[in-house]
Amino acid sequence: MGAAKNWLIEQQRERQQLVDEMPQTILNISSELESAFEKIESLENQIITLNSKTEKYKALISGFALGILASIIASGIWWLLAYYIHILRN
Repeated sequence: MGAAKNWLIEQQRERQQLVDEMPQTILNISSELESAFEKIESLENQIITLNSKTEKYKALISGFALGILASIIASGIWWLLAYYIHILRN
């Protein structure tokens, strides 16, 4: 009977120790979650920055392409104008 009583007391101590450690465990988990959320927020900010840079490069490339297109059209107009002037002179 003494062994069973000692075993029961030991089990109660272990449970009490778990209960006593529970707030610290919860704080540790909370701290880890907060750290994870900070990392997620940092990643979100990096994604936003990358998207912003991508949009700037898209705009730059589009502007460059439009400039080339405008140059080709202007060149074509000048060639047509020169051709018609040449035809009118002859």
